[in-house]
Amino acid sequence: MVFVLNRAKMLVGNPSPTMQGFPLTGIITSGFYSPLAFNANGTTPPFPGNVPVVYMQDDSWAAVASDHIKLWTINVNWTTPASSTISSPQIIPTQPFDGLFDGRSFTNLPQPAGGADVDVLQTTIMYMAQYRRFPTYNTAIFNFVVDLNGADNYSGIRWYELRQPTDGAPWTIYQEGTYSAPGGRSAWCGNMCMDQNGSIGLAYTVVNTSTFPSLRFTGRRASDPLGTMTLTEDVIANGTQVDPHSRYGDYAQMTIDPVDDATFWSIGEYFKGGRKNQVGVFQIVPLSPIAQFSASPTIVTVNQTVTFTDLSSNTPTSWVWSFSPNIIAYVGGTNANSQNPQVQFTTAGPYIVTLVATNFFGTDSEIKTNYINVIPYCIPAYTTGTGAGDYISLVQLGSINNATGASSSPYYTYYSSLSADLARASSNTITLSAGSYFAYNNISVWIDFNQNGVFETSEKLGNVELAAAPATGIITFTAPLAAALGTTRMRVREVYSDGNFDPCNLAYYGETEDYDINIINTNKVLNLTVFLEGLYAGSGIMNKASNGSDPQYSGSIADQISVELHNSSSYPYIEFNATNVNLNTNGSAVVVVPGSFTGSYYVTIRHRNSIETTTAVPVSFLAPMLSYAFNNQAKAYGGNLLQTNDGRFVIYSGDVDQDGLIDSSDLISADNDVSTFTTGYIATDINGDGLVDSSDMIVIDNNSGTFVGTMHP
Repeated sequence: MVFVLNRAKMLVGNPSPTMQGFPLTGIITSGFYSPLAFNANGTTPPFPGNVPVVYMQDDSWAAVASDHIKLWTINVNWTTPASSTISSPQIIPTQPFDGLFDGRSFTNLPQPAGGADVDVLQTTIMYMAQYRRFPTYNTAIFNFVVDLNGADNYSGIRWYELRQPTDGAPWTIYQEGTYSAPGGRSAWCGNMCMDQNGSIGLAYTVVNTSTFPSLRFTGRRASDPLGTMTLTEDVIANGTQVDPHSRYGDYAQMTIDPVDDATFWSIGEYFKGGRKNQVGVFQIVPLSPIAQFSASPTIVTVNQTVTFTDLSSNTPTSWVWSFSPNIIAYVGGTNANSQNPQVQFTTAGPYIVTLVATNFFGTDSEIKTNYINVIPYCIPAYTTGTGAGDYISLVQLGSINNATGASSSPYYTYYSSLSADLARASSNTITLSAGSYFAYNNISVWIDFNQNGVFETSEKLGNVELAAAPATGIITFTAPLAAALGTTRMRVREVYSDGNFDPCNLAYYGETEDYDINIINTNKVLNLTVFLEGLYAGSGIMNKASNGSDPQYSGSIADQISVELHNSSSYPYIEFNATNVNLNTNGSAVVVVPGSFTGSYYVTIRHRNSIETTTAVPVSFLAPMLSYAFNNQAKAYGGNLLQTNDGRFVIYSGDVDQDGLIDSSDLISADNDVSTFTTGYIATDINGDGLVDSSDMIVIDNNSGTFVGTMHP
């Protein structure tokens, strides 16, 4: 149970303040109960409502399957208490940790000779869990003690920074780390806070058999590598005596100075002439900037807009951009002093880009030579052009919907303000209409997918021959998986009475329009190789599953499977599930996965009458395109594949009821269908021939006899 007090009444001295209690549903403890609500810091108060309460859940405790954080939110209604609410917990998986010492004993960390082992203050979110609001996100930091060596006598501090993109959104782990003090000393009793620059201060107590309980601090700047405390440990106070009792210092605290929002104040306990409290005061001074930047795109055409992004660390306050040659124009309301300017390059060729970044503490610059390359796309010429009604009246692709009339000489228009996004491996349709000439209007389309400034033959999407508007034609195409990311050019060209013309050469009648296309990588592609025992025909080919009269699926599809991505640290957590994935007769299957999946995951294959089978190790999804073949026993968890007579490996079939085990229950289901001569696309038809018969039962019986079942982490 956690309790909320009516702060407004307390601040004015109301003699009858009220309080409300809330049970933390789903919480598991080791016998000690110490969740914390977030404490607000900084000049910007939290948005009203959704007060978070946080607690760790350690798989060293009974009934906790995997290490994670639970987070509840409370909304209080003082007028109508019955309307107050507490959410069910948000579960946030973490990296593994061990926070249990000596079976929950209060004597844990050794001191110098003469002192009892000191209480490590385990299973506790240390005071305080600190919240801060920034313009584009909310953040919270907290810590608790963990065992570093498995012997329960050497401790470190596990710390977290959670972030929330908007008020009320779920929290996620932005960074987590385990801090161990230098010199083999235990660190515990941590207290943390964050300043206005996003720097984190961490103070704590240290002890070992040669160090009396003493106070130390470290920290990190916002620009430092995630998950690390980068500042060298420094001293707040050195102890000269042991703690005469096992119980120690409940609890230390850190806060940020409300005047400058930059000074950390920490108080903790140590022993020097008896039990003492010491206040430590320090700042984490921001550094001079390190200038860095990027641009997109870097290969452009004349007058195409490039967006520059400042990536400088250590919080610069001013920027100066320059270009050589200085033949550019700032657009979008930006200028040379904008943090992220938008620039158009007016002449073809390479450009040198320089950024000078400055803050109160200093200045730095970055120079990138030949960083922007401006390429001159060809502009085709016409002798007569649109004069006879030969022109393009409509182009529709994604967000491009451009209806136009005939242009004048040179009969070429670059619509630089119009663009469309195309994802790699995506299927797309472009709709086209011609002008007023009655017939023979040929319109072809190219996209420069490799961004080399040339519309190559392989980049032609197609051609349509149209009558006069409003007649329309469509071209359907798939963006290549290997298309270069970023902004490129699409050419739409109309030429009279010629269906096989060049994107650049001279023509008599017609018109040309160019558009920007943004190639994006929203998806990742997983190429799988999977064979199913029941359908396998030999020589790397599977039969097509039948519905009793015809193949269930068209083309080269043998059957369908489901593909799951499981959390690499906690297998029961399914991060992504793709159903109805087509499995081809050659064993190939393609799974499109959202681009947000960048970690490593166990990949699990499910099929309607086969054993659930999982990759031997987590598969990394950092690359945009990856492959995994279940082609030998070392590729499946537990080696759970069957080798066929031709040497290939297949997933076991026969799990009709999908309970993870091929046994008598599957045999009974098949036997019942055999006795009634059942046909169709059904789970008991193991070999996929559309009829349940003895051949299906043989597969089930063989695998049942060897106790085939699911194996996974």
